[in-house]
Amino acid sequence: MGAFGTTQKLTQGNVWFLIFSVLLIFPMFGPPVWAEGSSPIALEELLGRPVRLETSGGGNFQGILLSVTENRVELIESDGQIIQISREAIEKYQELEAIKRNKAFFQDSASNRLIFMPTAFAMEQGEFHVCDQEGLVITSSYGLSKNISLWGGISPLGAVLSGRFILCITESFAVTSGSFAGIEWVGDTGAPVSGMLMPYLISSWGEPNSNFTAGTAAAFSFSTATGFDTLGFLAALARKIVLTATTALVTENWIIWAKRDNQWDPIPSYAFFGLVFRIAGSRFSWDIGAILPMEISREGISGLGGGGEPFIPLPWISLTYRIQ
Repeated sequence: MGAFGTTQKLTQGNVWFLIFSVLLIFPMFGPPVWAEGSSPIALEELLGRPVRLETSGGGNFQGILLSVTENRVELIESDGQIIQISREAIEKYQELEAIKRNKAFFQDSASNRLIFMPTAFAMEQGEFHVCDQEGLVITSSYGLSKNISLWGGISPLGAVLSGRFILCITESFAVTSGSFAGIEWVGDTGAPVSGMLMPYLISSWGEPNSNFTAGTAAAFSFSTATGFDTLGFLAALARKIVLTATTALVTENWIIWAKRDNQWDPIPSYAFFGLVFRIAGSRFSWDIGAILPMEISREGISGLGGGGEPFIPLPWISLTYRIQ
């Protein structure tokens, strides 16, 4: 199937083959890991060496250890910025192995999300991000505590809020559960009040800067004209792979089930496949890539709109700034 093409004949077996292929391909990249073991030597003895620190709030910091005092530690990050960390907040530290230093220096200001969806890992308490997506959607996220984070977004079409609870089961595995709630002010319902609820469950394996993430959600609509209704269900698979100290590949893929002729169908209705190249920094991160939408029916797979529409990738650009 090329970037442009006609509708292809689809059977239920073809659809499940597509889904399971995606499930099998992602784990082949292998789990990202931390450098093994915490350093057995005193932090002061690592001055001038590349280290990684983990704080009690869930923050991860990498850089050259510049100074160590009784109250604070200073690091020089890969972009030359000097950061200060309370020594009391440091839970673990380790010297970076020479063969892993390049990728281990990777620090992403957008580490709390993939392309759209959040990871299951906790944000540091007080951590605050703002993101501009396509110049049309402005979103922000805030770490209220080690277990609770908030997210909000606004666009010309409406606004969305989300709260979620985060449970870190091990250092490399976490789950999160929450819900999006949105209200539209530009739409086709014609109702004075119209919106959507989307509870979700997400799990992530790896670490905030490099992980494999899977999630599932259900979408419900509400309006003063039509009441409450079920819109559909979705499954998502995402992966972030660190390439160098400042770059990564991020992929996020959704498969959506919706009603057809007021009946549920085991064959998905839509699929969205996204791939972006991330230029990452501790304050700014850029995403440049594309989203490929597909419409699925018993007659075949085609571009969004059905009826043999071509497969047209949609360009995607976003900028994330970490304020705190």
